[in-house]
Amino acid sequence: MTPEYLTPVPNREIVGSRAFNLEYLPYARSDQSIKDDIIAYLGEYRFQIPRHEYSLFYSVDDSGSVSLLAQDGETMGMKSGRSVAERSQRGDPVHREKNETLGILNLERQLQTAKDGDTLFWASPPGPKDEGYGDYGYVYKGEIRDGRVNMTALRVENPTIEQYNRAMGRLTGAGFNFKHADEFLRHPLVVSRTISDSFTENVLVQEFNQLQDEEKQREFETAIKVLEPLIDRAIFAIKYGKKHEKLRTFYALENYAIELRDKTRQVYLRERIGYLLDNYDLDQIVASRSYEPPRAAGSCGSTSSSRNMLFSGDSIISSFLTQDKYGDREFKCPKCNMTNIRPIDELLDKCQHCGSTEVACKETTAEEDYSQEAA
Repeated sequence: MTPEYLTPVPNREIVGSRAFNLEYLPYARSDQSIKDDIIAYLGEYRFQIPRHEYSLFYSVDDSGSVSLLAQDGETMGMKSGRSVAERSQRGDPVHREKNETLGILNLERQLQTAKDGDTLFWASPPGPKDEGYGDYGYVYKGEIRDGRVNMTALRVENPTIEQYNRAMGRLTGAGFNFKHADEFLRHPLVVSRTISDSFTENVLVQEFNQLQDEEKQREFETAIKVLEPLIDRAIFAIKYGKKHEKLRTFYALENYAIELRDKTRQVYLRERIGYLLDNYDLDQIVASRSYEPPRAAGSCGSTSSSRNMLFSGDSIISSFLTQDKYGDREFKCPKCNMTNIRPIDELLDKCQHCGSTEVACKETTAEEDYSQEAA
């Protein structure tokens, strides 16, 4: 049988970045699955949340073979295999993806004999920085119940391979003496007993020398409630929009999420909970924030623009802009040369990118306009 990671696949274009490709395959069009992907992406890349919870499912056929499935119903083997094939076609490194695929096959074999109450542990140290990966990794904990694996991704900052070896050894009772991050990817382990969340977190605190930031977790969950109308608009653009529409809407979502993260969070967010952005507010947000967000590296690669994008962060915007009562809304910052876009009928007091006050706008009177023209 042909391994899934060698199965031919369509060569999807990257729209946005490798960290979040806005070009979904035709059959992956469930609103909920796209929403789950967006929330997971924002949590990891823009809010750096300490944990993310989701579910996997598995089914057993008549021969006893197990298939592990994502929430959207696609097998994890197909997802991982497609990633290998697409990256290979683009000439990107595939060592992590191939090892993840082998890890999925390994896990499916272990699930053949797993029982309810068993616990899964799977480690994912960070990949090479020169390939766009961040300086954090994950330890995944799964609780096996009724054909479901309830997963928790636990983030660890600046980990070493030796820390992973010690932590995985304590969590599973097995010997871990790996030398390379990829070895952990192909060796998930199902433990034949229930292991509590408190024990797991205690091990991670001791071995990785860090506490879980529960305040950051709460702030993210609150921010997602505020962002929900904008997430829905991004989903619509991803499913039905042209490339530039996908980019500008998703960029606006990211930039607005970063603003929520960076503001005086608690008071600001509490004021907005329960308030749904109306269409005019959404139009303003998309029009004024559709420039490319700051670069971030992470577990799926960098958020920087793909090489084969046809539109840059600047050029996708201009065709959508209209003038307002102050004139053109798009202009370059004289200090950083990045494009600024004013909100409709509003002026700027500083650059949206570098913060320079050289872009400061002021409203002039008719007399001032006349005197400037005469001069």
